[in-house]
Amino acid sequence: MGTDYSGTESCKGSGRVIVKIKSSSTSTGANNLRVIAIVSITIVAVGIIVAAMFLIAPSDQKPVVKSPGTLNISGSTTIQPVSESLANAYMIAHPDVKITVEGGGSGAGIQKAGLGQTDIGSSSRNLNSDELAKFPYLQGFKIGGSAVVVIVNRNYPADEATKQELLDLYDNSSDDISHLPDLGGIRTVIQRSDDSGTEQTFAQWLNASWTNVSASMGARDYGGSEAVIHIAVPGNEEVVKAVVDHPNSIGFVDFGFAEREPGVKILKLRLSNSSDALPSDIATARESIRKELNNAAGNNTYYISQLTRPLLYITNGTPTPLENSFISFAQSNESKKYFDDVGYFSITELGNNP
Repeated sequence: MGTDYSGTESCKGSGRVIVKIKSSSTSTGANNLRVIAIVSITIVAVGIIVAAMFLIAPSDQKPVVKSPGTLNISGSTTIQPVSESLANAYMIAHPDVKITVEGGGSGAGIQKAGLGQTDIGSSSRNLNSDELAKFPYLQGFKIGGSAVVVIVNRNYPADEATKQELLDLYDNSSDDISHLPDLGGIRTVIQRSDDSGTEQTFAQWLNASWTNVSASMGARDYGGSEAVIHIAVPGNEEVVKAVVDHPNSIGFVDFGFAEREPGVKILKLRLSNSSDALPSDIATARESIRKELNNAAGNNTYYISQLTRPLLYITNGTPTPLENSFISFAQSNESKKYFDDVGYFSITELGNNP
C-alpha cells in the first residue's frame, strides 16, 4: 500500500507548513502527488520569505551617509596663517566639510589653481599678464590687504633706510657697502627661495622691471674687509627666523609676521635722502599701513604705496558652491578677527576696494 500526499495547508503567522497524509494503493499516483506536494511547499516557503523582506524591514533605518565635502587651499605663505584660522572656524560651523591649507608661495598657488591641482589658490599680489594669458579662466577674490616691511635684527643700530641703500644690497653688482649711512653694518642679507608675492612686491618697488631679487645671490658685496653673505629661505616665517638668528642682518617680510616678533625691528623707509621716513612713527605702523591701503591716491602719504598689496583667493573659473561659501565667509564681518590676529587687514576695513 502506497502513501498518498493529499494536500498542504499553511498555518498563518507560524511560518509552518502542514502536509496531510492518507493511504493509497496506487504507487504511480503517489509519486505524482509527492512531486506536487514538494512544489507546493517550495512556493509557500518562497512566499513567506518574500513577505518577510517587505514586512519585517526596520522602521528606523538610517539614511546613507554622504562623503564630506573637501576643500584644498594652497599658495601664499603670507595668507597661510589667516587661511588656517578661517578654515578651522568654517569647519566648526560645517562639520561635514574638510579643509586643508598649505603654503608654497603665491606663484605656486596661482599655478596650482590654473592647473586644477588645488581648489583655491592664494596670492599676496595681483595676477600678472603672463599668468592670465596662460590661465585665462582664473578669477581673483580680494579678502584683505597687507604690506611688505623691511626688518633688521633687534640689536642693529639703525632705525631707517633709503631705497638706494636697499638697492645697493639687493642688486646684482658687487659693492663695498661700508659707506652706506644706515646699512653699512649689514653682514647678512636674507631673501626668499620660493616664488613669493612678498618678494615680487618688494622687488618691483626697488625696480619696476624686476619680479624678484634672485640675481643678488650672485653678488659679492663686502663691508671693508668682511664679506656680506646672502641667504635665501622659504616663507615669511623663515625670513623672520633668519634675521633673528643672524646679527647685523636684514630681510623683507609681510608686516603681520614682523609685528609679532620681538627679535626684529621694522625700519622706517625713505624714498631718497631728503624725503620723509615712512611711517613717521614705527609705533603707529599698523594704522599707517591701513590708511595707505585706503588711500585712493596711493601717493606715499602714510606708508610706501608700492609696498602695500592685496590678499587674494583665486579659483579656476566660477567658484563651486563650497568654494563660494568659504570665500564669502573670508570676506564677512565675522572673519575680521582672524585677520586681526595675524596682523592683516580684512576687506571690511578697506573702504576703497572694488
